[in-house]
Amino acid sequence: MTDEVVETVASHRSEQLAEQLPNHIVVVMSWADANSAEAWREQARVLGAECAFVQGATPALAEVLDECKDRQEIVLVPVTLDAALGKSWVSRIARWWMGEANWQGKMQMAPVVRGELERLPSREELTELRAGGAGLTNPAWENQPPVSKHVIVCQGPRCHAKGAAETMRRINAVLAREGMADTSVLVTQAGCLYPCNRAPVVCVQPDMDWIGPVHADDAEGLVADLQRGIRREAN
Repeated sequence: MTDEVVETVASHRSEQLAEQLPNHIVVVMSWADANSAEAWREQARVLGAECAFVQGATPALAEVLDECKDRQEIVLVPVTLDAALGKSWVSRIARWWMGEANWQGKMQMAPVVRGELERLPSREELTELRAGGAGLTNPAWENQPPVSKHVIVCQGPRCHAKGAAETMRRINAVLAREGMADTSVLVTQAGCLYPCNRAPVVCVQPDMDWIGPVHADDAEGLVADLQRGIRREAN
């Protein structure tokens, strides 16, 4: 292949990427995924797309959509490393934004990419979204949950690298088994909680109790301690 042909191909590729830039937004879905924010941003950049996050990093999806208001067509490409995570929040946010912004363009969504993003979707893979739907509010979300303990699992870089995602899954599973999930104990995740040397770190509120390291195998003991504490407070 001659240098002239190579330059022509490269120029054509650049033109294609420039055309794709206004249309495609890679949407990183989970907090755990957001720990690799720079890697996702680079994958999007290489493909000529923009990058947005549902949670855990910036820019937020709604912020990127605000920057796209003058575009006639937007394609959302949800990505995650979670094998089970659905894309409902991506579509929920997009539908809400369309209504709030009174945006009249064409919004489409690709199937979830689970793993490295190697290409942008073809038009045959896309599903059109329309404004409306469930939105971002729900009567069930009006009041705080009736819990006495709040367990916050750190998902910062060190904790995540040392297994915090599995720690959180196991804590939730044990609480569900004991009938305590969202009734007496609420579990949420957060960015760095300190002290990082004790990763994975868990914070129990309102006790102001930082515990670590808390590995997946420690979930049973942690929940047992929570049960004892709740019983003591009830008496």
